[in-house]
Amino acid sequence: TDISVNKYLILYFKYRPVNSSQYKTSFGGMLKLDACDATSIVSAVREFYRKHKLDLNKMVMFTSDGASVMLGKLNGVAARLKIDVPHLVQQHCVAHREDLGISDSWKEVKLMKEVETFMRTVYTIFCRNSTKRSQFKELANASECESIAFRPPNEVRWLSRHFALKAIIRNYDVLLKYFEEEKDNDINDPISTYCYKKLNSHQFHITLEVLNDVLFELASLTMAFQKRGLTPLEAYHLAQGKLNKMRMQYFGDTVNWSDNVKNLLSKISGKVSVKTDSILTFINILCLHLGERFPENEIEEWSAFDLTAIAQCDYGFGIEHIHSLCSKYTQFLQEEKVVEQYNDFKFLVSEKIRGKLINSFPDMVTLAFQNDQFAELAKLMDIGGTFLASSADCERGFNLMNSLKTKLRNRLQLEHLEMLMRVKSH
Repeated sequence: TDISVNKYLILYFKYRPVNSSQYKTSFGGMLKLDACDATSIVSAVREFYRKHKLDLNKMVMFTSDGASVMLGKLNGVAARLKIDVPHLVQQHCVAHREDLGISDSWKEVKLMKEVETFMRTVYTIFCRNSTKRSQFKELANASECESIAFRPPNEVRWLSRHFALKAIIRNYDVLLKYFEEEKDNDINDPISTYCYKKLNSHQFHITLEVLNDVLFELASLTMAFQKRGLTPLEAYHLAQGKLNKMRMQYFGDTVNWSDNVKNLLSKISGKVSVKTDSILTFINILCLHLGERFPENEIEEWSAFDLTAIAQCDYGFGIEHIHSLCSKYTQFLQEEKVVEQYNDFKFLVSEKIRGKLINSFPDMVTLAFQNDQFAELAKLMDIGGTFLASSADCERGFNLMNSLKTKLRNRLQLEHLEMLMRVKSH
């Protein structure tokens, strides 16, 4: 919905141009909706394809956020499109999935609610009072510390918790001094007293430092998920790699704290007893939630093109999955030829992986297109190559729309707005 409360659907397409082996993700268009329900959205999509003479059957994946109107099992947009396109695969955006996993884990641990209350309190104090902001900056300058703006932890914004906590960690010493002075100047100020007690607690300080390390790892994963053209297979490997790293770091034989946490622990060693059970419980629950949101069976069929597995494959590797994929796309593929070509292809790829000549799925697709002997297999890989794991491009599209249609330009109509979007997108 734009600033003038018009309802729009923004479409992005991932495709491979003719005579090219490279995939592109481009702005497709904007559709004005009568209502934000599945029926209206599906009708608008069908009309868009008809108007531009596009073949709906060539749609192989529908990627969206996790809203039920888009991905509902029975009456969502993807489910209704599958009536026309039986082979259509629906994809829940991986960046949204990660954020939902973090939110679910956050709600299950009492300590995280206390952390969020503290972050919101600090943000509210300084965002609503320019005098307090000025006093804080003066104290930071006097302490020769570089202050950074505080951010709110927002549930509907990727990375918001990371940015909110990062600002508090960067300003920690100055915040401690500021609230100590405020508490002493006004003994009846319960908010300053609350903030000072939290900041002066070694237990709370270490919790924030550990949490900052965890959120930094998750933020880097979110940034990786926003890469243009990311395939579900690549996204799955990124998620599993990050989860394995966190499990090894915090749940191995010993906990491998970061240098910042080690320094804090060494400073209070023998003075105060610090418990880390709660924060480790949160990390464990987080790993469980993210593991459930990135299941292995989701991309099981396409594991026939997993680089790591192909590098160590045997003769029968991947054949069952190739048969399964061919049965799904029978109107595009000749199953016998695909299976025959795959057997030769996987051993060629295995050798090229050892020679470090192939490093990604797009490299494999390029190899298939460059060799006529794999022409039929290339069609199957072409389908996988157009899969898109994230709806980050659409999110960028909404941000672009809001930057174009502002309060001063709120009478922009769809045709003009779409043309501006197309120009800015390129």
